[in-house]
Amino acid sequence: MPSFFTAPHCLFTSHERKADMPIRRQPPTMLNRLRKGRRTLDVDTLAQRIILPSLAVADEDLARLSLWETGRAMARQDNWDELAQMIISADDARLTTPGGVDEASLLAQGAQSDVVAAHTEALQDGVPPDPAAIASFEEILNEVPDNHAIVLVVALAHLNIGRAWLAAPDTTTPQHHRHFKRAAALLAPLDAEELDAPSVAATQCALAEIMSPESDNVIAAYQRLLTLDAHNTQHLRSFGRALAQMLADDPQTLEQQARDMAERTQCIWGQGAYVWIYLDALAQSSDAMKTVDTSVFIQGLRDILERKPDQHVTNELAAFCAISMAPAEAALPRDLARTKGILHDNLDWILSEHLQELHPMVWSKTPSDPVGAPRQAAQRALVAQGRKTALRVIARRFADQLSDGSTIAFSPAGMYRLPAM
Repeated sequence: MPSFFTAPHCLFTSHERKADMPIRRQPPTMLNRLRKGRRTLDVDTLAQRIILPSLAVADEDLARLSLWETGRAMARQDNWDELAQMIISADDARLTTPGGVDEASLLAQGAQSDVVAAHTEALQDGVPPDPAAIASFEEILNEVPDNHAIVLVVALAHLNIGRAWLAAPDTTTPQHHRHFKRAAALLAPLDAEELDAPSVAATQCALAEIMSPESDNVIAAYQRLLTLDAHNTQHLRSFGRALAQMLADDPQTLEQQARDMAERTQCIWGQGAYVWIYLDALAQSSDAMKTVDTSVFIQGLRDILERKPDQHVTNELAAFCAISMAPAEAALPRDLARTKGILHDNLDWILSEHLQELHPMVWSKTPSDPVGAPRQAAQRALVAQGRKTALRVIARRFADQLSDGSTIAFSPAGMYRLPAM
């Protein structure tokens, strides 16, 4: 078999070669075992004919974990001055990971992680958390006065402890209100716009969703954040998730805000902001599919991958189309099923035109936030699961080409087909 590095004549991206060796998808309703004449083809067998470089730990994962660990290490060493300077510098420069997560928030999350973990573990064990941990954290405010980065870290600790109380089983005296109120009191004097601190604005958005969930308050908070940092994809996605919670009361809010944000950020994302706001909402709520404009969404997908050709982003968008928009096992109303099918079919061109390497953790359907990263043994299992899921998806979509013994290969030059020898 020829090397896939020496086969430029059969690059999928060549329009002339498409007519000779078309890459066609298999209908999404295809079963795991495919019929080809009188033969039955197994999807896992077809998946073995896919050449796709795979990164068990992607650059995005390494970047997130490194920043989170840096924040935690500095907190353990009481190196608050340097930590504060790193958070402020990351905010000022709008530094992000390759996948678009802001570095300032990751540093702050790492710094407060030990205190939150102590409370969370105690609650999971059914015992009252030791108040000394958060009390000692509060004392840091006296050591580094008037530093908004340290205020942010302490406020985040209270916010996440409050969330832990909400999630705790069988708590007879929940104390989440006390922690949420303390977080609000810490953040209230901070003007994120004056400080030019998107990390502060993002935390204020999260708190607004809890303390003042009225739509006007939440929307106003996110608009302040996105005025500061509209380049950040995680802020746009968080806004979309918040808007999805309002669909029952106001079905048009999500669509209106997505269109408004796409217009405001046209010079940055084209129509991409429309996608970022809808992305998680569509995965979580069938109500979002009632309002999404598929033509705008598809153009937004193309604009994102043209402006940010990052492989982590490519994997995220491909996995969204493949898994979140996969045909539902339960019957959907015809209009929703059609919308889902239209979005699902974008998988073909994302794979063939943009995918170069596989990031299995994206396909394992687990949170990518390093705060909740699993232990190493579980990590290996999730990587294997994600790789298997992705290869099976690709095998199903291009079963016609694989069924005759051909191989499909992915490279920076595009996806192409190697005929059977």
